[in-house]
Amino acid sequence: MDIHALQQIVHQTRDARRKQTIPKFSPADRDQLIHKHHPDYRVSAYRPIRFGPNANDKTVVELAALLEGDSPIAESIDLTPHFTTDVLVVGGGGAGCAAALHAHGTGAKVILATKLRLGDSNSVMAQGGMQISVAPEDSPVTHFLDTLKGGHMQNDHELLKVMVEDGPSIAKWLIELGVLFDRQADGNLHVKKGGGSSKPRLLTCSDYTGLEIMRVLKDEVLNQKIQLLEFCAAVELLSDDNGHCTGAIFKDLDNQRHVVVAAKSVILATGGIGRLHIQEVPHE
Repeated sequence: MDIHALQQIVHQTRDARRKQTIPKFSPADRDQLIHKHHPDYRVSAYRPIRFGPNANDKTVVELAALLEGDSPIAESIDLTPHFTTDVLVVGGGGAGCAAALHAHGTGAKVILATKLRLGDSNSVMAQGGMQISVAPEDSPVTHFLDTLKGGHMQNDHELLKVMVEDGPSIAKWLIELGVLFDRQADGNLHVKKGGGSSKPRLLTCSDYTGLEIMRVLKDEVLNQKIQLLEFCAAVELLSDDNGHCTGAIFKDLDNQRHVVVAAKSVILATGGIGRLHIQEVPHE
């Protein structure tokens, strides 16, 4: 069917479609539909974790299988470190680059490892901006309360407190590095009203905020000459007899060899868990 025939059908049915009414659902009807059809709410999509620190906690079956699966590392692998560092950052997106830069700024020796190239991450896809209380009529307290409401009081209060209080200083840090946030005619930061916020606090770089932030963070990591392990996917964490993380084993995707990195501290900034769309575990 060509485009002209489709346009004719749309035109001929327009009046009838305008008269259609959208069925109204009660909250009970809505919940029934969600639990019947939405994969995140199907009881069969969840099961308890069988062992470990999270034993008996429910999660999606795919994640449970990963957590309980056998290590991909053979017992005979040589664990002699190829690299030794103070801080090992796993992940080359916005969080990983920021963590590496802050650790480097304290004088620590840093290695940043990423499974692709530096900056190849979902951070570049963040279009809408970042909410930070920088407007004169706003405050971290208001930001805290708005976020509590938006999170239905399920937020980690301590983590949220740190995020809203540190937000303005992080915005200042990004600006000093060179991030070009949108400005008003007088040169002040332009803040927009974001979803769930009672005050304008959305900092943007047009509609490519994440791309702009990653442009600057990536360049700064390279400028600071932080050691990179690109195309190295983390396959196992290392630990000592006390259970403290002491590094990681990576798979070099270029030559299919394992790379062992020993570190005093390890920061996981790998993202990815959001793709599992884990929501509230349904009741039996």
